[in-house]
Amino acid sequence: MRNKIFELTSALLIFLVTASAIAAQEVPQNIQVHSSILNIRHIGFGTMDNTLNRNAAASVPRQSAGNSPFAKMHPRAHEWGRILAQNASASAAEQQVRLPAATPLPIVGADASFRGFAALTGRNQASVSGFDLEPPDQGLCTDGTFVMEAVNVAGSVYDATSHKMLSGPVYLNDFFGVDPQDFTSDPRCYYDPPTQRWFVTMTDLGLPTGPSVSDLLVAISQSSDPRGTYNLYAFDTTNDGFISACPCFGDQPLIGADTNGFYISTNAFGATEFGGAQIYALSKYALVLGIAPFGVHITPLPASGGFPFPFSVHPALSPEGQGDSANGGTEYFLSAYNISSTENNMVSVWAMTNTDTLNAEVGIPGFTAVAVSTESYVVPIVASQKPGPIPLGKSLGQPEGTLNPDDQRMQIVTYADGSLWSSLSTAVQVGDHILDGAAYFVIKPTWKDNTLHASVSMQGYVATENNHLLYPAIGVSENGHGAMVFTLTGPDYFPSAAYIPLSPKGRAADIRLAARGVLPDDGFTCYPPDGPPGRWGDYSWAVTANNSVWIATEYIGPKQRDQLTNWGTFIGSLPLP
Repeated sequence: MRNKIFELTSALLIFLVTASAIAAQEVPQNIQVHSSILNIRHIGFGTMDNTLNRNAAASVPRQSAGNSPFAKMHPRAHEWGRILAQNASASAAEQQVRLPAATPLPIVGADASFRGFAALTGRNQASVSGFDLEPPDQGLCTDGTFVMEAVNVAGSVYDATSHKMLSGPVYLNDFFGVDPQDFTSDPRCYYDPPTQRWFVTMTDLGLPTGPSVSDLLVAISQSSDPRGTYNLYAFDTTNDGFISACPCFGDQPLIGADTNGFYISTNAFGATEFGGAQIYALSKYALVLGIAPFGVHITPLPASGGFPFPFSVHPALSPEGQGDSANGGTEYFLSAYNISSTENNMVSVWAMTNTDTLNAEVGIPGFTAVAVSTESYVVPIVASQKPGPIPLGKSLGQPEGTLNPDDQRMQIVTYADGSLWSSLSTAVQVGDHILDGAAYFVIKPTWKDNTLHASVSMQGYVATENNHLLYPAIGVSENGHGAMVFTLTGPDYFPSAAYIPLSPKGRAADIRLAARGVLPDDGFTCYPPDGPPGRWGDYSWAVTANNSVWIATEYIGPKQRDQLTNWGTFIGSLPLP
């Protein structure tokens, strides 16, 4: 393992942290985790209150741009579980896995108090970047007054009440001040209630035709207004990963926060292989104050059984932005137990302790893991969509495409009322049909004699008859009320936005249709050489603010398309009891 060592205040530091990896019903094992200090660069200032229209009629797919090995690997990284399981084309049934049985739920209209609006589209994004991208990687954050959406390489700010776009769409390369040609991807955003600041992250793979150099980009607003000025930071991730894989880029940065820190987790990928999961912990208050933040990089992670190299380890967000105060501050993470297996019945729970060391800049956080037994979940299957007009497909002489649900990686994690809430995609057996549904988990972490334990307090499946649910995401308030959002698609529905309310007692008895799709997906990744199946929204998003849950996901709405894409996103809110 090669670990990059960084310079901080003229001192060269390497720290070795001992952690325990504890699998269910297994003897704890001591795992060595290497921690190094990050060299975080302040790269300038940005604002969401501008836009640069580069090309209002884009007709170039970004996936085909340049010869960068990073750019070629990037689309494959989002279905790595399928690649590892050799399941790129075979269904779960053909893999002879034991499919979890799910009870189909009826689909009804949205709640009377639900409000929503059609948000960014492929056409919007192409208008500021000059090229098309699929799928829309969804980012959403809100304080209840403003709503920010970050999708692929575009960002916008809306009024939470009127739904009017207040600024944007902004090309995020311009926002971060990086080269317009840099291959950037996977934006996320977060509003932090204690500090009233907005955080935006993105991965930068560098120039498509340049050397293999990668950064993680981080922006923090200087005020509570998301349209104002941001401090911009970057840190190099080129050598963060297994020595055989790197140079590497940090794919799909996942974000979390507690009182002390802001956390980013990535999957490192080289030109041809997986480079290991990486954890980056940054001092939240140094970021907010606009000073060079203290940051720690942790790798390799302890493996709690299963796949020896953890994958998509998702940090937790909390409705109040404070997390767990135990152990000098504890940040939790969840991940699928074994991404290389087509079938799992465990979830890995991770904990970073002593997070107060991030603000003190003294010492290094601890790290530990435990595996907990859960309901089963399996690799999802390729999803169908309702037949309809496909002008792009027709011009190419192609039939209607299917949709790619990627793999069974863990989606957004929320720490609320002492428990971790999350979900993931899974194939399910619904009567005689094999469909895509959602498995959800509520896991309670506890500590005894400084040892992490975890137990499942609630779990279940969400599925419907004859149709698929793609990319579930859960947002809950501090008292455990919220919703799960997903795309609904299949023989009876064009890709649509849907949700199901959640409470501490479980899920609702029916699925609510938030926004009905009006056409099939007819984007360029539905057809050769990029598909089928077509790339779909690699994740949805859900958060709570001011006693409402806000949801966002991909659907095919009524807004005008461009030549190569017709995807759109939908944002909605539901008041909570």
